[in-house]
Amino acid sequence: MPLHAHTVMVPYRLDDEISAPLFSLEIETAASSPDAALATAQVVAETSVAITHGRAGRIHIDRARVAPQGNRIMGPYAYVFTAGDRIPMLTVAARIDANAGEDLNHALNGLAAPWTRGVILDCAALQAIASPALQTLAKHAARLRLQLFRVPDGISASFKQLGLDRSLAIHPDLRGALQGLRHTLRREAQEAKS
Repeated sequence: MPLHAHTVMVPYRLDDEISAPLFSLEIETAASSPDAALATAQVVAETSVAITHGRAGRIHIDRARVAPQGNRIMGPYAYVFTAGDRIPMLTVAARIDANAGEDLNHALNGLAAPWTRGVILDCAALQAIASPALQTLAKHAARLRLQLFRVPDGISASFKQLGLDRSLAIHPDLRGALQGLRHTLRREAQEAKS
């Protein structure tokens, strides 16, 4: 099934008490249906809440609202974890040649720390990527805490051939990429304390 953009408003609390303040998080998801958007929003929200507040929260997915279906997503997409209450989605061309690679570089340059807490890139729809674009990903990986997931075998072979598999965090699925981001942020916090 084709993927479309779905914006989901997700309410959450930091405490289980009904009187606890209710917060909300706006998440742009890539999903095949509103139900799939809700499922994705839940796991993304869990990670965002933990990153933002330093602890787990209670996600009220039963009270979440999904906006009408947006544009069709034809290529890879990334969830951009921010310091605010919004997780925007960045879309990428399915074939990243030199021109699309420049666009990718400009987009990644525009994601500034400390506003950007991490980027999770779904590569399942990535059909081809030029070597300079691979270098672009590697260049931004540490600064953006870039986590890749569902990387096609042919692309993964290119990463290995260029030695980039050692500098890029690659995961089999979204949950693995989200765990990778949380681990990276915990490690950075521990290093900052030392």
